[in-house]
Amino acid sequence: MSDASLAPLADYFRYFSEVHAAPISPLYAALTGHVAGDEALLRLAAKSRKGQPAANLLLGAVHLLLQQGEEAGGLGDYYPSLGGTKKPDDEAARLFTRFVWAHEPRIIEIISTHVTNTNEVGRAALLLPAFEMAASEAHAPLYLVEIGPSCGLILCWDKYRYRYGDLEIGDAESPLLLAPEVKGAPPPVSAPLPTIAGRAGLEMHPVDLDDPHTLDWQLALIWPEHKERAARFRKAFAIARATPKQIIAGDAVDTLEDAIAAAPAAAAICVHHSFTMYQIPKDRRVVLSQILLDVSLSRPIWRTGVEWAGTIQDGDPSEKNTLGIARYDGGKAAHQHLAFCEPHGRWIEWGPTAPQDGDRL
Repeated sequence: MSDASLAPLADYFRYFSEVHAAPISPLYAALTGHVAGDEALLRLAAKSRKGQPAANLLLGAVHLLLQQGEEAGGLGDYYPSLGGTKKPDDEAARLFTRFVWAHEPRIIEIISTHVTNTNEVGRAALLLPAFEMAASEAHAPLYLVEIGPSCGLILCWDKYRYRYGDLEIGDAESPLLLAPEVKGAPPPVSAPLPTIAGRAGLEMHPVDLDDPHTLDWQLALIWPEHKERAARFRKAFAIARATPKQIIAGDAVDTLEDAIAAAPAAAAICVHHSFTMYQIPKDRRVVLSQILLDVSLSRPIWRTGVEWAGTIQDGDPSEKNTLGIARYDGGKAAHQHLAFCEPHGRWIEWGPTAPQDGDRL
């Protein structure tokens, strides 16, 4: 691999450092910035599984080995998830590099075989207002079809407690509380939560919730500073293991129609997703939308998602994270923007617009 061929990967790591990591993870901002300038590390990162984000895989692989107790040589002192308190500096980058080469075979095995099918449970608090809107309009229980459910945490959204400002709703007995900051007017949520008629997930890479490695890998993908997210994930993971659901393996575009056909006649179909559309090629997104339009000739469908604006059908990702709802009925679709939000569910800014033709969430 020539220096020129490494340039796009270097740019990606630099962008990851400056845009994605810098605001929320000083350690990962420093480490990925370092990788961007290290040709040998870039060559190693290039061995990541095709179609998967190399930065997340490399960082996750190192985090996994550290959590498993591999000799860190002081690197763990920089990881809050491991009790470290040191601020990232040049020494952190040096120790990171040394750790990677000391464990090169295992790291290559991890990044070449694993995927980053994470599912941030905090997003359930962003989607809840849209779920309530769909149930209210349909006057029926919801049949959930999630595209890219990973561990199925969001499929279990009715098993959690929620707090929006002074209002708390949801399962009062749940050990998991999701409480996004409310910017401006609160979203229109109320008790009780909608009734669920069934749960189906369409997953390209199904995970085994009974395999201990599944939990280890998911926790390794959570960034070291985000200890609250890790604790939240453990609670949600336990709830997901105990909640019946159907996970259908394969390409969501190929399995969507059959999943919808399994919905009870009295239920309202609600297709939902969060930060998965960017992983689906543009032409396949068009096919997915057409399936929903075709099915809506027989019965209405509600679709809601939290995504980067522009990624629903034929657009490219933007830096805005938006919650929207689309209503499919009679072969036509009407989309409505509902809110801007933080990708991990830290805050929501409610501000719906009037429905418009189309389905670009």
